[in-house]
Amino acid sequence: MIFQNNLYFIDSSTLEDGVWAYGIHLNPEHVIYSVHFPGEPITPGACILQMAIELLSLSSDRKLEPSIVDNVKFLSPLTPDIQGITVRIKSETMDAGAVKSGIQIDVPGKCIAKLSIICQTVLPD
Repeated sequence: MIFQNNLYFIDSSTLEDGVWAYGIHLNPEHVIYSVHFPGEPITPGACILQMAIELLSLSSDRKLEPSIVDNVKFLSPLTPDIQGITVRIKSETMDAGAVKSGIQIDVPGKCIAKLSIICQTVLPD
């Protein structure tokens, strides 16, 4: 995990009707916010994608790496001061251990991002 327990922290996790929901909060002191952008920090899209993949790996109980990022929509900025961030993950295992997922990142009252990703299981060396 690159960003878990560094850029973001998991506050809660639930599984209901095949959908994982992770309550997370961001670390406003993380170095990324000092450069992106000073005075008005936002979470870079690449970091949001990496967080989603990390949480998908956690929910799938296997290490995954993206093979196809099919659709990504960033609808609002994700700032480190936002409270109540929820990452919802619905996934299914495909042939050869691939995992297809739909991921939505919400904050109270609005959707921040929607992602469709296919990941492959990383095999041990």
